[in-house]
Order: sequence, then C-alpha cells, then structure tokens
Amino acid sequence: MTYERAAGVRVDRRADLRALLCFDLEWRRFIPRQVAGRARVDLAGMPDRVAATIRSALERPQFTARYGA
Repeated sequence: MTYERAAGVRVDRRADLRALLCFDLEWRRFIPRQVAGRARVDLAGMPDRVAATIRSALERPQFTARYGA
C-alpha cells in the first residue's frame, strides 16, 4: 500500500501472490547473480521473509474481502 501511494499506481495483488508462491530455494542461486553485488542479500533470511510477506498479503483487507479468509 505504501508503494502504491508513493508510485501512484495500483499493484495487482494476485500477481504478487503468484510470484511469491513460486518461491523455492533455487532463488538463492539466481538472486545474488541478479543483484550482482549492488546490494547485500540475506540468503538465510529469505525464506522466512517470503513466508511472512505471503501471510501479510493474505491478511490484507482487500484480499480477504474479495477472496474470503
């Protein structure tokens, strides 16, 4: 929501969830290559943060109102 306000665009939450649900440990290989040293990557904490983001997305009022709890 903060990003949407700052950027002035709406985010497709279903697309976000689809991408997050595709997360697997293979991401630990390609994310560092994609970042290429431009930022610190916390590989060990990545799975827990993705899981927390999925839970947060599913708890958003906009999602639960449309798709149920």
